[in-house]
Amino acid sequence: AAALPIFIEGQPWGVLLVGADRPEVLRPEDADLLQAVVDQVVVMANNLALVSRIRRQLGQAEALRRVSADLSSKLDLEVILSDLIDHAAMLFAADRAVVLLAQPDGTLLPQASRGLSGRFLAALRAAPAAYVPPPVLVRGHAAAAAADWSDGPVDPEARQLSEQEGLDSVAAAPLLDGADLLGVLVLYHDRRHAWDQPELGVLGALAARAAIAIANARNYARTATWAAQLQSI
Repeated sequence: AAALPIFIEGQPWGVLLVGADRPEVLRPEDADLLQAVVDQVVVMANNLALVSRIRRQLGQAEALRRVSADLSSKLDLEVILSDLIDHAAMLFAADRAVVLLAQPDGTLLPQASRGLSGRFLAALRAAPAAYVPPPVLVRGHAAAAAADWSDGPVDPEARQLSEQEGLDSVAAAPLLDGADLLGVLVLYHDRRHAWDQPELGVLGALAARAAIAIANARNYARTATWAAQLQSI
């Protein structure tokens, strides 16, 4: 019998098993032929993966256009955040999501969420940096992702809570208004999600459009407050 592993894009994909009733049927020189078969399988699988990736990216680009139009049409901050959570979860098939907004003192607090327990949200309020990929909180950094997230947090309590929550993969993108951090959009998957750079780029683009909508909603609310104060004088 012979067993040849098959790797697709560097990840284990399967094994080609070849057996025979008589040991003399498989000869040492057959190894090259079997390897050639495996190589052809790898080529076909890579081509299929490429086609699937392109279709997914095209679909995400179109969905991003629709989501951007939807968010830009809203001026209520609470509605924008709720819609952002729903759109992001659908666009990236995320199991859980949360938007953390920056407060005047610079702290980040969860303002809208989906699929996360009250205990996890309470921990987010107490120590948000422990539950977000660290690069995202660095000024000027783009979207980032991490797999095996329950093994990721350095803080033992955060690691245990992430494991209990059932989190595997996490990705996050900063919500930036120029150089100002408005908040962070965080997506969690219960099963491994292989975030690649193009998909992280789409996440970053979504966050950029959401940041514009958030800034516009805040400016509108501020202007409405000023107008009301002027009318009361």
